[in-house]
Order: sequence, then structure tokens, then C-alpha cells
Amino acid sequence: MAFSFLGLTHYLHVRSNGRTVLRHKTQGARLRKKLTAMGQRLKAMRTLGAAEMQKYVRRSVQGHLHYYGVSGNSRCLQNHVFQVRRLLFKWLNRRSQRRSFNWARYDQWVSTWMPRPRIVHTFIGSDPMRKTPPGAGWTKRPSPVLQGQSAESATTTRTATYKSNV
Repeated sequence: MAFSFLGLTHYLHVRSNGRTVLRHKTQGARLRKKLTAMGQRLKAMRTLGAAEMQKYVRRSVQGHLHYYGVSGNSRCLQNHVFQVRRLLFKWLNRRSQRRSFNWARYDQWVSTWMPRPRIVHTFIGSDPMRKTPPGAGWTKRPSPVLQGQSAESATTTRTATYKSNV
């Protein structure tokens, strides 16, 4: 059973131990539509130069990772970043009759500024068959002492900061 909502496909997955968990992945049609639009935009930006193309791609990938970076979606995030890298390579090398980059130099250049795919939003307790509430089994780890504070006040400050963010 699966359904799509807010650009994500939500589906049930049975783990190897028999437990059923809710998983999420990027909706395929949205991913293809986004990559097509990016290709057209990069084609139009050829004359603006590599720096403008770099700024656009970085902003676009960062936004995509922040929206679709949910737990269980890392494969789709990696695929999106890979396809964007391919598109950028293609359109950077079509700006003139001479190639701007080879793959080795391009990878070295892109790895300095391209955001890495990562999970931004985790769904704790997304297991519908879980018997204990999320976080019930967690233990408190000792936090490092902040500059100029004792261990007790550092833990209190950190806990208060965490609670205000939640």
C-alpha cells in the first residue's frame, strides 16, 4: 500500500525481522520534472558563465535536500545530486567548441562547493508497530563542557536550548 502526499511517496516496508515500518521516497514524477526544468535552465544560463550556473545549482540542490531530506529517502537524494552533477557537466562543456572540464577536474571542482546528500528531517517513531513511545529507551549522554562553564551548567544550557528548539 502506498500513497503520494507533498511530493513524497509513503509506503509500508516489511523488515527482515518481520516488523512493518513506514518509509518515504521522492515522488518519481516530481524528480523527473525538476531535472528537466534544471536542464532547460542551465541551457539558458550557458552565456552567463560558470559562476552563475554554480550559484543556481547550489541553491537548487540545497533547497531540494532541505525539502526532500527525510529519513528513508537517501537513495533518491543521492540520485538527484548525481543527475544534477551530470547536467551541470554537460552544459558547462557546451559553452564553446572547447571543453571546459574533464571528469577528473570537474569532480575535484564540484566537490568543493556542492552540498552532500544528507537526511535533514528524521521521523522518530515512524514505526507503526512500535510498542514503546519514541525516545523511551534513550539514555542521556554526558555533554562536553562549554567554554568557561561547569559541567552542570553546560548540561542545563544545552537541555534548555534543545527544549526551546523543539
